[in-house]
Amino acid sequence: RLLENQEKTSFISIKNKTTPLYEKILDDIISEKEIRNIAFSENNGSVVIGKDNTLWTSNIPKEAEKKLNELNQKKVVINSIAFNKNNGWVIIYDDNKTESSKIPKELKDLLNSIQERKLKIKHLAFSPNGGWVLCYGYNGLSYSNFPTETVKFIEDLTYFGIKIKTISFTKDYGWVIVFGNNDFAHSDLPENVKNKLYELFNKDKTIKNIAFSPSGDWIITEK
Repeated sequence: RLLENQEKTSFISIKNKTTPLYEKILDDIISEKEIRNIAFSENNGSVVIGKDNTLWTSNIPKEAEKKLNELNQKKVVINSIAFNKNNGWVIIYDDNKTESSKIPKELKDLLNSIQERKLKIKHLAFSPNGGWVLCYGYNGLSYSNFPTETVKFIEDLTYFGIKIKTISFTKDYGWVIVFGNNDFAHSDLPENVKNKLYELFNKDKTIKNIAFSPSGDWIITEK
């Protein structure tokens, strides 16, 4: 059912084999569509956003689900959604506009400022301890309470203008950053995740998304 050169999915359920994302994503999203973003919420909710704004959600905060549907009806481009440990969330759409709930004032003010300056938001990630990092503009970088080792690597990438595709954390503070053409850096990842990443790298596959759930599940999409 997967067409040649379209996005495919590699995934393993480490602990929770009943996570609703997996079977549903294969049937409704992956089969003939390209994925723009995948995200897990704190209570193992999940969101999949297709390149054509196809949406699939499960067990996410009602306010976030309502806002996603409203934006979808307005035909805007929904770029991504990210959740923090308090089930707060940020939806990024049309490259620099946002909707949010339960996020630090410092971050909310920064997002508003970026929109006013018409800068593109490249990536937003929350860490397990509630910290956040935001990449924007050509080499803009802001963060708060974010793991030092991860920030140092991100600083080096943004300084040289290298594109960051995704930043993802496991519940145990492991992390992976996918950047450039198809490079990645990681720390304290589960062995099977590392093996899959290197397998895809050696096959010259392009890693598009990687996401970890609070229960230990993970999903990687590649093209």
